[in-house]
Amino acid sequence: MNFVRTLVMGGAADLVFTAAAARADETANTLVTATAFKIEERNRVLYLAAGGTAQSGVLDTKGFEIEVSHTLPGNFELLANYGYSKLKSETNTSLDHMPRHTASLWSTKTFGLREDAQLRLGGGVAIAATVDVLAEIYWSNLRFAVNATNLLNNKYYASASPAATASSEFRATSWERSATASDRRIRYRGIRGGACSLRRCFIGRR
Repeated sequence: MNFVRTLVMGGAADLVFTAAAARADETANTLVTATAFKIEERNRVLYLAAGGTAQSGVLDTKGFEIEVSHTLPGNFELLANYGYSKLKSETNTSLDHMPRHTASLWSTKTFGLREDAQLRLGGGVAIAATVDVLAEIYWSNLRFAVNATNLLNNKYYASASPAATASSEFRATSWERSATASDRRIRYRGIRGGACSLRRCFIGRR
C-alpha cells in the first residue's frame, strides 16, 4: 500500500491532498487498483445561485476510485474505472455541480508489425457519454501516439457563473472535441516501465 500527502500553498486557495493506494494481482491477467483520497481546500471561490461569489472557508472532498484492467486473448485489454467523491463545505453556500459518480470503460488491442514495431489502437466511453480514441505505434525505442477526446463533439459545461451585466446573462466554461499527437523516445526498451522523455507535442482543436 502506498500513502501520499501533498501540501500546495499559494494562489487563490491552499490544498492538502492525502491519498492511499493499494494494488492486487488477482490473476496473471487481471490487475486491481484501489485508491482512497481526502482533499482539503481553503478559501475556494464559490459561485452563488443568486449571483455573486463567496469563499468556502474549508472545502473537504472525500472519495475513492477503483480500477480494473484485464488482458484477453488476442492482445485485447479491458480497463474499467469507477470513482465516488463527496464535497462538504463549512459554509452554507452552494457548491459547484460536481458529479459524485464517475466511470469509464476502455478497450485496446495491440498488433505486431514488421521487425520490432507494434501498433496499439483503443477507444473508450466515459459516464458523461464522451467517446475517446487513441492510436500508438512502438518501434525500437520510439513511440508515436495520437489521442482524440470527445470524438462526437458533444458539448458539456464544466461551470457557469453570472456575467458582470444587469441582465440575466450567464458565462459558461465548456470543452469540445480535441486531438493530441506526440512522439517520445523511450530510454529503455520495453513498453511498460520504461522512462520516457517528451521530444515534441502539439495540440489542435476543431
